[in-house]
Order: sequence, then structure tokens, then C-alpha cells
Amino acid sequence: MKQTITIKGVDVKLLEKQRKIINGSLVKVDIDYGSVFLDAKEVDALQGVMSMLDAWSDEIYHNKNSKEVGR
Repeated sequence: MKQTITIKGVDVKLLEKQRKIINGSLVKVDIDYGSVFLDAKEVDALQGVMSMLDAWSDEIYHNKNSKEVGR
């Protein structure tokens, strides 16, 4: 089930910074083929959240750039 959500009071710059940190961490987990601290379900859950955050970040980027191109 897909829905649209709105979360008020989000520090967008901090969320973008955290997204990049998590993404870098998951790259390390993938390179090491697993982790002592994370099981497969946890890695899968984090990758799901990263996919959502990447889509959010891409949408902001494309919306910003399409407005600048239209000027």
C-alpha cells in the first residue's frame, strides 16, 4: 500500500545529511557482505528507508532544477 505522508517540523538539511551517512554505511555493509551488528532483515529495512529518502531527495532536486530552468 502506497500513501503520501507529510511530516511537519523536519530539518531538511539534517535529513539530507543523515540520508547520505546511512547510504555510505549501507555501502560498507554491502562491501563486507553482511555485518556483525546487522542481520539481513535489518539491512533490508534500512535499504527500504534509503530508497524512500533517495526518492524524496531526487524529487526535491528535480523540482528545484526544473524551476531554475524555467526562469
